[in-house]
Order: sequence, then C-alpha cells, then structure tokens
Amino acid sequence: MTSTILYDIKLLDMGLVPTAKGSNISYQIEQLDSSEALRAKRKFRKAWRRAVRWRIIRVRRSGHQQTTKEKRIQDIKRAVGWNCAQPTRHHRKERDRLVRLWIWESIKENDND
Repeated sequence: MTSTILYDIKLLDMGLVPTAKGSNISYQIEQLDSSEALRAKRKFRKAWRRAVRWRIIRVRRSGHQQTTKEKRIQDIKRAVGWNCAQPTRHHRKERDRLVRLWIWESIKENDND
C-alpha cells in the first residue's frame, strides 16, 4: 500500500498524471484544462526519454558482451519507437511501461539509501 502511495507522490512530483495500470489516461488528461494537459504531455515525453536513457545505461553497465549490449539497446529503442514520428499503440504502451519501471526503480533506490 505505501509503495503505491510513494509511486503516486513521485508521479505528482514529476508533474505526471497518476493512473492505475490499465486505466484510461486519455480520460484523465481530458479532465485537465488545456494548459495543464499540455504540460503533463510534455512532462511525459521528457520522462520516457529519460527512462530510455536510464535503461540504456543499465544495459551498458551489465556484464554482457558488447555485441549483446548493442543488440539489447537497439531492441529497447525499437520497442519504444525512439525515432518514430507517429508512435503506434505498442510504442505508447512500452513507453508507459518503461516510465513505470524507471519510477519504481528510483523509489527502490531511494528506499535503500
């Protein structure tokens, strides 16, 4: 219970809209006024890019061979649609999943400190 509260607080601190997994984020963003909705969308774009960079750093620090690391990095970029002008539904879901993972890991790291 406390971990979900910490998660929601972290989202609010980052300026993101807290949602339950599988809930309709579009509906919740529609409830915001236009400037807040625009700000939340920008914050999410910034967050998923940071999450991808965080994931890539973790892969580079892993003990795998260089060729394996580069393949994993390319797989991560492909999954989130790193250079896609129009992301697909799969890309958006993967971005959301990666941001969730990044936030959970940051909460766990802060808990251990």
